[in-house]
Amino acid sequence: LVLMAEEGDGTRRFEHSWRPVRGQESSVPYRVCARVRDPASFSQQARCFRILVKKCQYCVQPGETISTMASAFGTEWLHLYTTNPTLKSPDMIKPYTRINTGVLYTVRKGDYLELLAERFFTTVSSLTSVNPDVAA
Repeated sequence: LVLMAEEGDGTRRFEHSWRPVRGQESSVPYRVCARVRDPASFSQQARCFRILVKKCQYCVQPGETISTMASAFGTEWLHLYTTNPTLKSPDMIKPYTRINTGVLYTVRKGDYLELLAERFFTTVSSLTSVNPDVAA
């Protein structure tokens, strides 16, 4: 979604909105750059910034409840509530609150999917569905 708005002083403002989808998580930030110039093309500047999409985190969208999020992540609402100790109530989660969707685990030498599935009381299929960057 790209929007353009004319400001009262004759300048133009551009806004860009991006919502990452599952599978775009990464330990390496995305680099986003924009180049701007004046209408007469006398000068131009580039501005770059980085966006890090972390694993096991989610930004609550307007209208979502802990139950709808749990269903989307294939878990129970109680799991989401207990992995987010800063939530005061499961019934009152404000939009744009960042929540944890699970436990972030760093793989150690000797770990393999079947062992991890057993350790975390889940299945290999479930692990690979929430970790699309991991090959089964």
